[in-house]
Amino acid sequence: MERKNKPFKIGVILSIIAGIIILFFGISMYTTPTEVYLQTLQEQYPKMIAEELDLIVASYPTLGITFIVMSILILIGAFLGYKDRNKIGGILVIIFSILPSFSLIGIPGVIGGILLYFNR
Repeated sequence: MERKNKPFKIGVILSIIAGIIILFFGISMYTTPTEVYLQTLQEQYPKMIAEELDLIVASYPTLGITFIVMSILILIGAFLGYKDRNKIGGILVIIFSILPSFSLIGIPGVIGGILLYFNR
C-alpha cells in the first residue's frame, strides 16, 4: 500500500507537537543547575526546611530523564499512528502523556492520542 499525498491526521500532528514540547521540557529540567531550582523554591516557599528543598531539587534531573524517555515514546506512538497503526500508537501516546499533563505540557498528547485511537 503506497502512501502518496495522504494528509497528516490531526492526532499525529498533536502527538508530534506534544512529544517535542515534552522533550524540550525534559532537556531543560535535566540540564538546568540545581542551584537555580533551589533558589526558586526558597523564594516561593520560605518556610520550607532545607531537607525538604534538597529532596525536591534532587528529583529534578531524574524527572527530566523520565520526560525525555516519555517524549521519545510519544514520538514513536505518533510515528505508528502515521503508519496506520492507530490503536497501538494512540495508546502509547495517551499512556506516556498522562504524567506530563499534570504540568499542562502533555495535554496536546492526551488529546492527540485519543484522536489517534479513534482514527481521526
